[in-house]
Amino acid sequence: MCRFLICLAALIAAGAAAAPAEATWSCLPAPMPVPIRYEYQTVTKYRTEYRTEYKDVQRTVKRLVPETVFQEAQETVKVPYYREETRQKTVMVPVTKMVSRTYEVPKTEWVLQSREKTVLVPETQLVEKQKKVLVPGVKEEVRERIVTVPETRLEQQTRPVTTVRQVAETHKQKVVTAATVTAAFCDPCTGLSRLVCQVVPQVKEVDVATVRPVVEQRLEKVTVAVPSVRQEKRAETVKVPTLREEVRTEKVPVQTVRPVKQAYNVSVPVICGCK
Repeated sequence: MCRFLICLAALIAAGAAAAPAEATWSCLPAPMPVPIRYEYQTVTKYRTEYRTEYKDVQRTVKRLVPETVFQEAQETVKVPYYREETRQKTVMVPVTKMVSRTYEVPKTEWVLQSREKTVLVPETQLVEKQKKVLVPGVKEEVRERIVTVPETRLEQQTRPVTTVRQVAETHKQKVVTAATVTAAFCDPCTGLSRLVCQVVPQVKEVDVATVRPVVEQRLEKVTVAVPSVRQEKRAETVKVPTLREEVRTEKVPVQTVRPVKQAYNVSVPVICGCK
């Protein structure tokens, strides 16, 4: 759009400049139009943008609140009531009378008739049949089996033996004995001193012989019997159960039937019409 306006202005200016020249010098040739030059320019334009923002606004809102008010109102209603009326109606009254009628009644009579029927009479017959049966038997066979035989062998073994030996020992022991000692004695009657013998206790060491048990351990060789087992083969005769087939003939009861005619009397109903 801008380029179009620029070109239009250039054309108008060229025409205005050419008009006076044509009026003054009519013999001169018409001027050449000004060449149009195009160029690219960057045009900055501004436009209005609208932006919506929300903010809290206090407003007064009037609302209709229902309110119940009691008012007195008069209305006309229909109230049912009862009244007595006398009415007449026609009713059907049953009347009983005797009427003679004639109708046919079926009468049943029984007639004895003789008839025959064929019945199947069961019979039992003994029929000989042959069948194979298995007869048990026993036969002897010699078989080998490995048995375990117990045996005992002697072995030399070493075992510890504990013995107690009495050992005599001598040690010194203090013993209290009585000893006779000469002491001076003053006679209280005469006042003279004299020597007397008196017995006083005396401790002395004595050699005492005692026996002390000493525990000794030693190893001794003993011969013991060690039980063991060995395996050996033995031949034994065993009885083996067997089965053999035999053909036997036996009489078997067979149930059969044979037709037999029998005469019997039956009572047959006969219906006859009677008035």
